[in-house]
Amino acid sequence: MRPVFLLFLLSNVSFGLNRVVRYEPDKVMLEGTLELQTFPGRPNYESIKGGDAAETQWYLRLDQPIDVETNPLGEGGSWEPEKGVRIVQVIIDDKDWAKRGRGKRVRATGSLFHQWSGHHHARVLFTIETMKDLESAIPQP
Repeated sequence: MRPVFLLFLLSNVSFGLNRVVRYEPDKVMLEGTLELQTFPGRPNYESIKGGDAAETQWYLRLDQPIDVETNPLGEGGSWEPEKGVRIVQVIIDDKDWAKRGRGKRVRATGSLFHQWSGHHHARVLFTIETMKDLESAIPQP
């Protein structure tokens, strides 16, 4: 087998090194960079230039990918497991705090749920309860 082909095969293999977490009601702590991203919304969820509304939401780009398992203790028992999640859509009540944290590394705690709507632009969503800026002294909400 040629080395290039072997490298390709190994790049597509998961060695189970990702941290494994479960959907709600479990609480998880995630670290990453807080970002604001825009995607096409109604009516077709295809193209803002083509007339769809712009949907701007908060996202957490994770420092390390995670694998998310179903949770038999909650609603998450029926949600699909996800592997290699690198970005989660964020649900956060304190939008002003999120704006101050934009582009910064944060540590957040909360719970995860699976996408179920056209307004969800990531496979996994994260309802944040607490968030700490890891780069400066921005106080928690």
